[in-house]
Amino acid sequence: MLPPTETFVVTVILMGTAIFIFLTCGVFMGYAAAQIQSTHTMSSASTAPRIGRFLWYLLGLIALWYAIALATSAAGLISFTYVLPFTLFPIIVGTLLSFTPQLRELIKAIPTHWLIFLQFYRVVGGIFIYPYFTAGLLTQGFALNAGIGDIITGVLALPVAWLVWRGGERYKWLFVAWTAFGILDLIVAPASAAYFGFAANDVVPTFPITIIPLFLGPAFGILIHIITLRSFYLRYVFGKSLEHTATNTVPEAS
Repeated sequence: MLPPTETFVVTVILMGTAIFIFLTCGVFMGYAAAQIQSTHTMSSASTAPRIGRFLWYLLGLIALWYAIALATSAAGLISFTYVLPFTLFPIIVGTLLSFTPQLRELIKAIPTHWLIFLQFYRVVGGIFIYPYFTAGLLTQGFALNAGIGDIITGVLALPVAWLVWRGGERYKWLFVAWTAFGILDLIVAPASAAYFGFAANDVVPTFPITIIPLFLGPAFGILIHIITLRSFYLRYVFGKSLEHTATNTVPEAS
């Protein structure tokens, strides 16, 4: 176990990160809903009255997900045998929801570089290296693979967000490469845990670090990458194509 002071600091960091993510998602979606309602850009007028309720449903789902993950982690009920289905469920559900008219419009209205910047939270993955790995609580194969990849993804999120903000589609392949690296890192991390083991010396992982695989880690990270990818293509690729088509089909004045 970590000393009480380090355990407290890690708990504050992880809980603060989770709360920050929840609040930030709420702000992003609230901004998007306001933009949609003020500019009347909904693809279907019938979805406009329901956008507010849909927003609350989404926030409720995220809050429920976090509450279940927090309760499971704090109660010590986690078994890494069941982390995979726990991780896959929100990714699958979130991806499917992103194709609904309401969420598709919300995603399109959120600036893509905001979603990229959100991945800066991944630098928190450095916790795997310090203090957990340095204290001998995590295996080297897992801690270094997961921690270094998370730090690189989080740090690179800043310049990638800035470039997409300034250049949009011009930096498509840079954005796609960063996205692929970020998703790959979140796949390598659990794969490393399965191959090398998660905890060193048969130490049983406990709260607060167990909140990472249940909420902050692969599940949320991969889902945000997918949502960000959808945002980029809706705003810069598909949106541009639709605008070009609309421009070319405008009848000339006789």
